[in-house]
Amino acid sequence: MQSLTPEPVVKLAPEIQHLTNRVKMVAYQAECELVRTISPHYRRVAEED
Repeated sequence: MQSLTPEPVVKLAPEIQHLTNRVKMVAYQAECELVRTISPHYRRVAEED
């Protein structure tokens, strides 16, 4: 398999990877909550799926 970049792949330490995954999960949850909050006030919410 050929790499897209010439730089070697850098693996994060498990603690950093865990923190990164948590931040992504919190951001996703915040986005979902925001959508639920504004959905009643947004006419075309059904078109956004």
